[in-house]
Amino acid sequence: MTQGCDGALAVGRGIDEDQCGRVAYDATYLGTARVVLARMLDYAVNVLGYRLASFWALFLANDVSRLFAHGDASVVAGRSGIELARLVVREAGCDQVELLDVRLTDAQEASWYCGGRSEEYWCGWALAYYQWRRALSFSDIEARVPIEDVLALYEPYHEMDERQFLDRMDEECARVVPVTKLQSCRKRAGTKRAGGDGAADVAVVAR
Repeated sequence: MTQGCDGALAVGRGIDEDQCGRVAYDATYLGTARVVLARMLDYAVNVLGYRLASFWALFLANDVSRLFAHGDASVVAGRSGIELARLVVREAGCDQVELLDVRLTDAQEASWYCGGRSEEYWCGWALAYYQWRRALSFSDIEARVPIEDVLALYEPYHEMDERQFLDRMDEECARVVPVTKLQSCRKRAGTKRAGGDGAADVAVVAR
């Protein structure tokens, strides 16, 4: 049986295109989803003033991140990136007048994006594609490649083919093997591995 993307990453191997025939959701929504995630990060950082990692943590803690990862039309097509950023911040308990749950007109939306694209915009654009192509949750990706590490790939990958970004992300993800359920239980119980020296189980970095 062909192993899926998650399985390939879990054993520290790279991902072959043939291993990932499935994608996260219908390709019809991909273009819109990429713009939404890109504008969400751009607005959160460059307008609301959040640190990228701080806002991303709020996004991951909100159910919309899971809905987005499955291509829920109410999220990837039903809201703009600005509206999604406002939703995430508001539901995290931030009481800012500017974050009232209001819909923006096309003209208001366009006014934010009449210039060039920020690095955060590219980060969201590229990450949405990677998540869709590999059908991993955003939390799974974050556990392997933190959002600020994705942003750091802006140079030189924003000028390169998407396939090269995909390959680099696969390499970065494959370096980290998630701690298994058994390892987690052992750590909580304080037991030693058979023949081990009592060191706590940690994520393994593939070399």
